[in-house]
Amino acid sequence: MKVGEKTVFYAGDMQEAGNGKVRFTGTDRAEAHRSQEKEKNERKHLFAGDLGGNSLLQDRIRQRQEEARKQAMKIVGDTWEGERKLDREIQESKDHFAQMQQERGQAKSRLKEIEKEQAELQQTYHVAQGSQEQEDLELLRKREALGAGAEGLTQEEKARLQEIEDQGLTEYQSRQLELDREAGYQEGLIQEKEAGMMADDSVIRGTRRERLKTAPMLKATAQAEEILDAAKEEVTGMILEEARDHLEEEQEKREEEAQAIEEKKDEQEELVKERQEHKEELEKLTESVPVEEMIQMGQVKNSLQQEIQDILNKMNLMAEDIKGTMVDTGA
Repeated sequence: MKVGEKTVFYAGDMQEAGNGKVRFTGTDRAEAHRSQEKEKNERKHLFAGDLGGNSLLQDRIRQRQEEARKQAMKIVGDTWEGERKLDREIQESKDHFAQMQQERGQAKSRLKEIEKEQAELQQTYHVAQGSQEQEDLELLRKREALGAGAEGLTQEEKARLQEIEDQGLTEYQSRQLELDREAGYQEGLIQEKEAGMMADDSVIRGTRRERLKTAPMLKATAQAEEILDAAKEEVTGMILEEARDHLEEEQEKREEEAQAIEEKKDEQEELVKERQEHKEELEKLTESVPVEEMIQMGQVKNSLQQEIQDILNKMNLMAEDIKGTMVDTGA
């Protein structure tokens, strides 16, 4: 009578082979390959979101982004306010220019009215062009134009002016001279308004040229973008640094797990070796047992099963993992 035994059992991701060695099964190899590929992909595509659990990093990122945003907004805001101030100054110059233009127009209109009144006055008083009264008026106008001292008058002109004053001015001459004085005032207004208009135009043109030359808003926008880009690079550096630390920690964990698996593998190989020795001892014992003592094989069988159960308990396996144990008690 002989005893035949066929035992297959699993321990985690290891399987016992016929030679007593421990190897990976086909299923375990495929699963390990998938796990490795998944790990490679995860390490290849590391995003900041993967570090979402790090509240300290998120706080640092938010703080840096907020600082950069405030700096950029201040630069753009200050420049924008400066531009708005320039716009207001330009508008004020435009408004002043328009006002001067309007007042100049009014002065010119009044000049035309004065010229018309003087022409009508000459007709009303029937003063002919070239008459003595008209010539005396032109001499009086010449003295008015020369101003104090009346430098430039001839002796004859001075003598005639004295005669006119002694005789007294005619009503026509007095009214014409009054209109001349008003016309002179209006001409002064026109010059004043035109000078103001030229000043306003110079301010407007100068401001526009300076703005085109310096392009303050473009520069401010560029500076703001530089600040934001610098902050973005700093944030990227923070994330990469945290990612490196994270990967190093994960690598350490994987190395520790690999070491634990290797230790477990060695332990399993030792248990398999021990079981093989027990099996060989059992086979030797079976060959030496007489036929009449085979009735006691039930007890041997129970003992063998108990030993297997002890081994399985050591390997943290359940009794259900035993695929089969057979003792042939045939002749």
